[in-house]
Amino acid sequence: METAKLKLVACAILFSASGATLYATGGDWFDYPAKLSDTIELLPAKSFGEIFLETSTVPVAEGPMDINTPGTEMANRLGKEPLAQSLKAADDLVAQARAHYAADRLACNIAHDIHDAVAVSAENPEAARAYILWRVQHPDLRVLLGKEKPLAGAPEPNDLKGVAQKAEGEKGPIKANWLFAIGAASFSDGDRDECEVAFERVMKEFPKHPRAE
Repeated sequence: METAKLKLVACAILFSASGATLYATGGDWFDYPAKLSDTIELLPAKSFGEIFLETSTVPVAEGPMDINTPGTEMANRLGKEPLAQSLKAADDLVAQARAHYAADRLACNIAHDIHDAVAVSAENPEAARAYILWRVQHPDLRVLLGKEKPLAGAPEPNDLKGVAQKAEGEKGPIKANWLFAIGAASFSDGDRDECEVAFERVMKEFPKHPRAE
């Protein structure tokens, strides 16, 4: 009888240990730290905008958002007020864009891009200002691939080659925003190869930049 009980206890311990091992694997198929090239096909699952609408109590705003006006105003404030004040305004812009997400998904992307440009603007406010003004005039980055028409009066560059040249000519952290724009243009058009090159450069050359996240 005692022998049977011991066997039962041993089996229970063995089963528990096996279960713990299974949970420890993480439940995916990677036997090594996953790289961007391994996971990019999985992205995006849910965007920040979708998660916000599902979990927030903030009322959903109707219709598209005019992000050009507040984006331009924010760009023109850079270097004229404390960075903390500009970042607070950028946070508020992101919150507004998320509330409009159901009707205007591009606004959310632009607001986050503006926020990250503001975050690195202390070193060169003029360069960050120029990027933000360019970005709000190019709401759909697929224009760089010739898939969309640029807005009337939108400043150049209006093509991928021009943006690449602009990125290479930039100094300081704002360069990461230009590089990211190149990757985002390809990614939003369904590409999963060319975009990786630009994203990898952001991570390697500017690992502490908000766009690297």
